[in-house]
Amino acid sequence: MARKANAFSFTRTLAAKREDLARARKDVANLADHSEAFKPAYAIANAIAGFAAAQGFDKYVCATPSIYMWSSGPDCSLDIRFEGNVDSLREGPVPAVCEFIMAYGLEAKDTYDYAEEHCASRTFRFRGKIGAVDTTVRFEANVNDGSDACRKVMVGTEIKEVAKYEIICA
Repeated sequence: MARKANAFSFTRTLAAKREDLARARKDVANLADHSEAFKPAYAIANAIAGFAAAQGFDKYVCATPSIYMWSSGPDCSLDIRFEGNVDSLREGPVPAVCEFIMAYGLEAKDTYDYAEEHCASRTFRFRGKIGAVDTTVRFEANVNDGSDACRKVMVGTEIKEVAKYEIICA
């Protein structure tokens, strides 16, 4: 027996949009209520972003605040992200930005390398608490093509068995 499809309804669409809008207004009000907690974190975020931009990390710069409400109280967090192109991961802007971030008490957590045929990059992640705000800084250093200091090198090949399907009708 076939399922009956729901008919399209402009009224349901409007109701869903109103719910989304109410949820967004609640989030904005919640952020506004905790704005004092975010002030020190935003001051440091602006200092980090300004220094990083001066070092060439001026792509896709953003800071995203969020608040999760728990029974024990609010959990405020700020996620800071940016990226840029570099010739070296060991000298120049990358270590300078890392040292600048750590000078604010954020700890280096991990790095992740991404090397494919079309690009190579390393992502750095730092975490710490600035006042009452859990702060994460994530930046990506894209290695320039033709760099003498860093380059991607093919280290092997990989063959994967992948299931293949097709539709056959009788």
